[in-house]
Amino acid sequence: MHYPLFEAPGRAVFWLVQVRRRGKVAGRMGGLPSDDQYVLVEFRQRDLPGFANVNSSLKSVQAKRELNWHLSMLLLCEGLSQNCLPSDEEQALLFRFEDEVHDALLQADGVRFLARVTHDGRRELIWRLANPDAANAVLQRIRNTREYPWEFDFRIDYDPLWQKAKWYLEAAQSS
Repeated sequence: MHYPLFEAPGRAVFWLVQVRRRGKVAGRMGGLPSDDQYVLVEFRQRDLPGFANVNSSLKSVQAKRELNWHLSMLLLCEGLSQNCLPSDEEQALLFRFEDEVHDALLQADGVRFLARVTHDGRRELIWRLANPDAANAVLQRIRNTREYPWEFDFRIDYDPLWQKAKWYLEAAQSS
């Protein structure tokens, strides 16, 4: 199952304590490397709020030449608060799991985190890849251990024109 791209770009807002508008992330935050620039985008879809942390550093031409594959990982959250967003406790667990997945994926060369999207009880994590086979092996290994806190699905698509990343990067740029 692949969660569709969101329909309309939103605007940047201050939402998480560790994120500043168009600023660097202070330390690790659920798989977001501290050396990249992130923009927090707020949007509404199906009358529910959503948030996307987008790595605006990936707008560079060099990144687009090297990272031709799009990895989307979808988690179905269980502990929800109002508006079908993760509760504080669920958010802390998500961040810990995201760090573990991100650290494992970094062992496969040519991996850059693109976005984290939270909407309607779902968390989508998106990376751009140079080597899809290595990333697939990492995620299959995680899946085979059966030691993950939520059911998840992932999809890796060849996307040399960055069409699957377009909404995220445009939303980040317009924020």
